[in-house]
Amino acid sequence: MSTRYCPKCSNEWFGIMRKGNRCPVCGSPTQRSRPQEVPVEEGMIRLSETSAKIGVKEVRSMKSYSSIVVALVIAVCLFQTSMIQAQEAVSLEVTDTAICEDVVDRAPVNAGTTFNASVGKLYCFTRITGALEPTTVTHVWYFGEMQRTGVALAVGSASWRTKSSKIIQAHEWGPWHVDVLGPDGELLSTIPFEIKP
Repeated sequence: MSTRYCPKCSNEWFGIMRKGNRCPVCGSPTQRSRPQEVPVEEGMIRLSETSAKIGVKEVRSMKSYSSIVVALVIAVCLFQTSMIQAQEAVSLEVTDTAICEDVVDRAPVNAGTTFNASVGKLYCFTRITGALEPTTVTHVWYFGEMQRTGVALAVGSASWRTKSSKIIQAHEWGPWHVDVLGPDGELLSTIPFEIKP
């Protein structure tokens, strides 16, 4: 005598094993005995062989779903961080510019777009707005297309005035410009001017 088990209706009984044994309830072919208990995360459950395989697959797929969810959360956090950094960089704006002969009390003096070669020294004055934290901008002075100097300048608040200067040689007449670059080298503004002989 052995235990017989019907995988279709889960009926179980004792009986003599014969070829082609069928369930007395539903008539389906039977197995010798009920499958062993299959361990699953939080305890033991009783499953047929087919459903045991499905149950293990479900547990494995739940683990892979958990991995996917964790990866998505990390990706969202990194994306938000990069967006904030991009917004900080983009939020810097040059709201006031001047090429001038001097800066007094944080204001440009004798500003213009054309200067004599005998001027000696010029200043580039800029007002930077939108900084969410201390950062830097750079004034890059060009004579024609040739870079003459670059000056990194601190920006300490959301509205910050800053300046750089350049000595102009008497023979350096022609078109000039100053590029104002953000902390990552992005172009924020170009200020053209000319030196006349």
